[in-house]
Amino acid sequence: MCINNNAAIATADTEAERIRLEEEQRQTRIRTGREAINSAFDSYDDGFYADRANSYIDFATPDLQDQFKNATKDLANSLARRGVSQSSEAINRKAEQLALFNKAKTSIIDKGRTNADAVRNALGAAKGDLLTQNQAMADPTLMANQAATSIANATTLPPYNPIGQIFASGTDAVATGVGLNARGQLNDAYNLGNLFRSPSAARIIRS
Repeated sequence: MCINNNAAIATADTEAERIRLEEEQRQTRIRTGREAINSAFDSYDDGFYADRANSYIDFATPDLQDQFKNATKDLANSLARRGVSQSSEAINRKAEQLALFNKAKTSIIDKGRTNADAVRNALGAAKGDLLTQNQAMADPTLMANQAATSIANATTLPPYNPIGQIFASGTDAVATGVGLNARGQLNDAYNLGNLFRSPSAARIIRS
Protein backbone atom coordinates (compact mmCIF):
# COMPACT_ATOMS: atom_id res chain seq x y z
CA MET A 1 0.00 0.00 0.00
CA CYS A 2 2.81 2.31 0.92
CA ILE A 3 4.58 1.50 -2.34
CA ASN A 4 1.49 2.42 -4.33
CA ASN A 5 1.16 5.69 -2.46
CA ASN A 6 4.79 6.52 -3.15
CA ALA A 7 4.27 5.79 -6.85
CA ALA A 8 1.20 8.05 -6.94
CA ILE A 9 3.08 10.83 -5.22
CA ALA A 10 5.95 10.46 -7.66
CA THR A 11 3.55 10.57 -10.60
CA ALA A 12 1.85 13.65 -9.22
CA ASP A 13 5.17 15.36 -8.67
CA THR A 14 6.22 14.55 -12.22
CA GLU A 15 2.98 15.96 -13.64
CA ALA A 16 3.26 19.08 -11.51
CA GLU A 17 6.82 19.56 -12.71
CA ARG A 18 5.74 19.11 -16.32
CA ILE A 19 2.99 21.72 -15.90
CA ARG A 20 5.41 24.08 -14.20
CA LEU A 21 7.97 23.73 -16.99
CA GLU A 22 5.35 24.22 -19.69
CA GLU A 23 4.06 27.37 -17.99
CA GLU A 24 7.58 28.67 -17.59
CA GLN A 25 8.22 28.09 -21.28
CA ARG A 26 4.92 29.78 -22.16
CA GLN A 27 5.79 32.83 -20.08
CA THR A 28 9.17 32.98 -21.81
CA ARG A 29 7.45 32.95 -25.20
CA ILE A 30 5.06 35.67 -24.02
CA ARG A 31 7.97 37.84 -22.92
CA THR A 32 9.75 37.26 -26.22
CA GLY A 33 6.59 38.13 -28.13
CA ARG A 34 6.06 41.28 -26.07
CA GLU A 35 9.64 42.35 -26.72
CA ALA A 36 9.18 41.75 -30.44
CA ILE A 37 6.00 43.83 -30.49
CA ASN A 38 7.53 46.68 -28.50
CA SER A 39 10.63 46.68 -30.68
CA ALA A 40 8.55 46.84 -33.85
CA PHE A 41 6.57 49.86 -32.63
CA ASP A 42 9.33 51.73 -30.78
CA SER A 43 10.65 53.53 -33.85
CA TYR A 44 7.30 55.30 -34.37
CA ASP A 45 8.07 58.27 -32.14
CA ASP A 46 7.19 61.95 -32.14
CA GLY A 47 9.64 62.54 -34.98
CA PHE A 48 7.79 60.07 -37.17
CA TYR A 49 4.43 61.72 -36.50
CA ALA A 50 5.90 65.15 -37.19
CA ASP A 51 7.17 63.85 -40.53
CA ARG A 52 3.74 62.41 -41.31
CA ALA A 53 2.10 65.76 -40.59
CA ASN A 54 4.69 67.54 -42.71
CA SER A 55 4.15 65.16 -45.62
CA TYR A 56 0.67 66.64 -46.12
CA ILE A 57 1.79 70.19 -45.38
CA ASP A 58 4.59 69.85 -47.96
CA PHE A 59 2.06 68.51 -50.45
CA ALA A 60 -0.59 71.21 -50.03
CA THR A 61 1.45 74.35 -49.27
CA PRO A 62 2.98 74.87 -52.75
CA ASP A 63 -0.52 74.80 -54.28
CA LEU A 64 -1.72 77.39 -51.77
CA GLN A 65 1.32 79.59 -52.37
CA ASP A 66 0.81 79.41 -56.15
CA GLN A 67 -2.85 80.32 -55.77
CA PHE A 68 -1.98 83.24 -53.51
CA LYS A 69 0.69 84.50 -55.90
CA ASN A 70 -1.69 84.37 -58.85
CA ALA A 71 -4.56 85.87 -56.88
CA THR A 72 -2.35 88.72 -55.68
CA LYS A 73 -1.32 89.46 -59.25
CA ASP A 74 -4.90 89.30 -60.53
CA LEU A 75 -6.14 91.55 -57.76
CA ALA A 76 -3.40 94.10 -58.41
CA ASN A 77 -4.27 94.16 -62.13
CA SER A 78 -7.97 94.56 -61.42
CA LEU A 79 -7.36 97.40 -58.98
CA ALA A 80 -5.01 99.09 -61.45
CA ARG A 81 -7.58 98.89 -64.25
CA ARG A 82 -10.03 100.72 -62.01
CA GLY A 83 -7.39 103.23 -60.94
CA VAL A 84 -7.77 102.41 -57.24
CA SER A 85 -4.42 100.75 -56.56
CA GLN A 86 -3.59 103.20 -53.74
CA SER A 87 -7.08 103.44 -52.29
CA SER A 88 -8.47 102.25 -48.98
CA GLU A 89 -10.42 99.71 -51.00
CA ALA A 90 -7.15 98.24 -52.29
CA ILE A 91 -5.81 98.01 -48.74
CA ASN A 92 -8.96 96.24 -47.59
CA ARG A 93 -9.03 93.79 -50.49
CA LYS A 94 -5.37 92.88 -49.99
CA ALA A 95 -5.92 92.40 -46.28
CA GLU A 96 -8.89 90.13 -46.96
CA GLN A 97 -6.85 88.13 -49.42
CA LEU A 98 -4.02 87.72 -46.90
CA ALA A 99 -6.56 86.65 -44.26
CA LEU A 100 -7.78 83.93 -46.60
CA PHE A 101 -4.22 82.78 -47.18
CA ASN A 102 -3.52 82.58 -43.46
CA LYS A 103 -6.78 80.77 -42.80
CA ALA A 104 -6.04 78.23 -45.50
CA LYS A 105 -2.47 77.79 -44.25
CA THR A 106 -3.77 77.06 -40.75
CA SER A 107 -6.25 74.56 -42.18
CA ILE A 108 -3.45 72.77 -44.01
CA ILE A 109 -1.39 72.54 -40.83
CA ASP A 110 -4.41 71.27 -38.90
CA LYS A 111 -5.11 68.63 -41.53
CA GLY A 112 -1.49 67.48 -41.41
CA ARG A 113 -1.75 67.07 -37.65
CA THR A 114 -5.06 65.25 -38.02
CA ASN A 115 -3.45 62.82 -40.43
CA ALA A 116 -0.57 62.23 -38.01
CA ASP A 117 -2.96 61.70 -35.09
CA ALA A 118 -4.93 59.16 -37.13
CA VAL A 119 -1.75 57.14 -37.70
CA ARG A 120 -0.77 57.46 -34.03
CA ASN A 121 -4.18 56.15 -32.96
CA ALA A 122 -4.11 53.31 -35.48
CA LEU A 123 -0.66 52.19 -34.34
CA GLY A 124 -1.65 52.42 -30.70
CA ALA A 125 -4.73 50.30 -31.28
CA ALA A 126 -2.78 47.76 -33.33
CA LYS A 127 -0.12 47.44 -30.64
CA GLY A 128 -2.73 46.98 -27.92
CA ASP A 129 -4.47 44.25 -29.90
CA LEU A 130 -1.20 42.43 -30.52
CA LEU A 131 -0.20 42.53 -26.86
CA THR A 132 -3.56 40.99 -25.97
CA GLN A 133 -3.17 38.30 -28.62
CA ASN A 134 0.35 37.61 -27.41
CA GLN A 135 -0.91 36.71 -23.94
CA ALA A 136 -3.26 34.13 -25.41
CA MET A 137 -1.13 32.72 -28.22
CA ALA A 138 2.38 32.87 -26.75
CA ASP A 139 3.81 32.68 -30.27
CA PRO A 140 6.58 35.28 -30.68
CA THR A 141 7.20 34.51 -34.35
CA LEU A 142 3.53 35.00 -35.19
CA MET A 143 3.45 38.21 -33.17
CA ALA A 144 6.50 39.62 -34.93
CA ASN A 145 4.95 38.88 -38.33
CA GLN A 146 1.60 40.35 -37.36
CA ALA A 147 3.29 43.44 -35.95
CA ALA A 148 5.01 44.06 -39.27
CA THR A 149 1.74 43.65 -41.15
CA SER A 150 -0.20 45.88 -38.76
CA ILE A 151 2.42 48.61 -38.96
CA ALA A 152 2.49 48.51 -42.75
CA ASN A 153 -1.30 48.83 -42.89
CA ALA A 154 -1.42 51.68 -40.38
CA THR A 155 1.41 53.74 -41.87
CA THR A 156 0.61 53.50 -45.58
CA LEU A 157 0.23 57.04 -46.88
CA PRO A 158 -3.30 57.84 -48.06
CA PRO A 159 -3.98 59.61 -51.35
CA TYR A 160 -3.77 63.37 -50.92
CA ASN A 161 -6.36 65.36 -52.84
CA PRO A 162 -5.46 68.79 -54.23
CA ILE A 163 -6.85 71.68 -52.19
CA GLY A 164 -9.82 73.55 -53.58
CA GLN A 165 -9.86 77.01 -55.08
CA ILE A 166 -9.14 79.42 -52.23
CA PHE A 167 -9.25 82.86 -53.84
CA ALA A 168 -11.74 84.63 -56.04
CA SER A 169 -10.47 85.97 -59.34
CA GLY A 170 -9.09 89.47 -59.30
CA THR A 171 -12.19 90.89 -60.97
CA ASP A 172 -14.55 89.02 -58.66
CA ALA A 173 -12.53 90.03 -55.64
CA VAL A 174 -12.88 93.73 -56.48
CA ALA A 175 -16.55 93.38 -57.37
CA THR A 176 -17.70 91.36 -54.38
CA GLY A 177 -14.93 91.50 -51.77
CA VAL A 178 -12.38 88.74 -51.29
CA GLY A 179 -13.98 85.92 -49.34
CA LEU A 180 -17.47 87.54 -49.35
CA ASN A 181 -17.08 88.33 -45.66
CA ALA A 182 -19.34 91.38 -46.02
CA ARG A 183 -22.21 88.91 -46.34
CA GLY A 184 -20.97 86.63 -43.56
CA GLN A 185 -19.88 83.88 -45.96
CA LEU A 186 -16.17 83.68 -45.22
CA ASN A 187 -16.34 80.85 -42.71
CA ASP A 188 -18.91 78.89 -44.71
CA ALA A 189 -17.01 79.14 -47.97
CA TYR A 190 -13.59 78.38 -46.56
CA ASN A 191 -14.08 76.11 -43.58
CA LEU A 192 -11.84 73.05 -43.34
CA GLY A 193 -14.40 70.65 -44.77
CA ASN A 194 -15.04 72.70 -47.90
CA LEU A 195 -11.44 73.70 -48.33
CA PHE A 196 -10.31 70.12 -48.68
CA ARG A 197 -13.12 68.60 -50.71
CA SER A 198 -12.18 65.36 -52.43
CA PRO A 199 -12.23 65.78 -56.21
CA SER A 200 -12.38 62.80 -58.50
CA ALA A 201 -8.63 62.87 -59.14
CA ALA A 202 -6.18 62.32 -56.30
CA ARG A 203 -2.42 62.33 -56.06
CA ILE A 204 -0.35 60.13 -53.77
CA ILE A 205 2.73 61.50 -52.09
CA ARG A 206 5.15 58.94 -50.72
CA SER A 207 7.91 59.64 -48.24
